[in-house]
Amino acid sequence: MDTTEELNNNQRVAIIDCGTNTFNLLVKEKVEGKWKTLFKTKLPVKLGAGGFSENVLMPNRMARGVDALYSYKNVIDSLEVKDVRVFATSAVREASNGNVFVAKVKKHLNFDMEVISGDREAELIFEGVVQTTGEIKEDFLIMDIGGGSTEFIFVRNQKPLWRKSYLLGVSRLHGMLDPASRINQDDVNRLRTHLNKELQDLISFLKENPVKILVGSSGSFDTLFDMYQFGVAEGSSKGVAQGSVKGVAQDAKQVSAKGVAQGSSKGPSAKPTLLAPFTEPMERPFTEPFTEPTERSMNLNEIPFSSYPSIHQWLVGSTLEERLKHPSIPQMRAEYMPLSTYLVKFVLEQSSFNKMYQSEYALKEGVLAHYLS
Repeated sequence: MDTTEELNNNQRVAIIDCGTNTFNLLVKEKVEGKWKTLFKTKLPVKLGAGGFSENVLMPNRMARGVDALYSYKNVIDSLEVKDVRVFATSAVREASNGNVFVAKVKKHLNFDMEVISGDREAELIFEGVVQTTGEIKEDFLIMDIGGGSTEFIFVRNQKPLWRKSYLLGVSRLHGMLDPASRINQDDVNRLRTHLNKELQDLISFLKENPVKILVGSSGSFDTLFDMYQFGVAEGSSKGVAQGSVKGVAQDAKQVSAKGVAQGSSKGPSAKPTLLAPFTEPMERPFTEPFTEPTERSMNLNEIPFSSYPSIHQWLVGSTLEERLKHPSIPQMRAEYMPLSTYLVKFVLEQSSFNKMYQSEYALKEGVLAHYLS
């Protein structure tokens, strides 16, 4: 790798985070001594799909990943970016043939892909999220839900005291549990049993180190915050617009859910012209506004604790078809959001949490903080 000094002499740098579900691209430009966002987008790739049980990457998934990276390369080349950092996480590091994908990326795109460990991933997530949490004075727990893994970092005085990565990403869980379209009690029981087993050290740690603030990063928390904002826009004081969804399964009880108002489907997404067709359509890239954090907002958004139960109930009471129609749930996350919200709920039960935030920064911002400081 280049040294930090060499990196800072470059005017533009691109970071590509090759996650289990989503490939993220972030391009930064140095303007008057400060790094500004020039371009960012994300593509749903589902790199790990179909191979979790055997810990392999399927050939069609690898082809999809290479295809997405081709589209990113075109953007990078058009912006004349010379320094490109490509990182891979859970799907590649856990796959027995992950080295095959790394070799394909090198052969077809000449990108040197770095496969990072779970511990390193948690470290970089912390370095990203902590840029947004300066106003939090209490201890807090960072939770980053990915497709293949979920990372937890316990923070005190803005320093990481404990961190760990678990093979509990929502795509991996979905492949293991194969839940119903509307999650049912058997699905919930199997999930809770698995979480109780896999998260014993986190549960023990939180008993010894009680914490009240949860800071979530990455896709699932982005969606939870978007659902809250949508409800507020629809006029609900709790951030969840009123509707009705029948048959909500919540732990051992059947409850009636107050749902987030349904949006209409906007029709099929147009295929990006740079991407080859696959058996299912590739979604339109999620291109985000090129805005920088202000001193006031710092890209940390509260999800009011009183609003979360209603959002949770709607998600676990909805069918896949209903979630696909919801305007604040991206198509690629619709299948996994019931598992995501149950994972969040399980963690909230382990300590005396009373506040929850969504950080807009995560691993790729951590990479930039680490290498471009």
